[in-house]
Amino acid sequence: MVRKKGWLRILEATIAVIMILGVMLFLSSQSIKPSEDGMAEKLPPLLAEMAKNESFRELALSQPSSAESEAVAFLASKISDSSLKFAVRVCEIGSNCAPWSLPVSASDQIYASEYIISSTMSEYKPTKVEVRMWREIR
Repeated sequence: MVRKKGWLRILEATIAVIMILGVMLFLSSQSIKPSEDGMAEKLPPLLAEMAKNESFRELALSQPSSAESEAVAFLASKISDSSLKFAVRVCEIGSNCAPWSLPVSASDQIYASEYIISSTMSEYKPTKVEVRMWREIR
């Protein structure tokens, strides 16, 4: 009779340990965030599509400040998620773009991508389009 009580206690302790490990695994899997709905994969195709537009290419090479507002309008039309915010800079390849100042409401994950527009048929002036995208915290 004494031996049966010993086995029951071992079985009880094993079940308790399995339950505690199960709860810990469940809680740890809940705290891992996915990669924000593939935000990093959204930028390069959008920049490639923008660079294929001949009027945008000419604007980026001749008037970078106008190209920035054009790029913002293009991205706003293509990105339907209102919590995704972005900033665009257009500058020459050899120079540093203006410093980035992100709002306080930006999340801790900021995705960046750049695309180089090298020339049009009539003008060679390599230009870089940089985009930063983040999810706004409310």
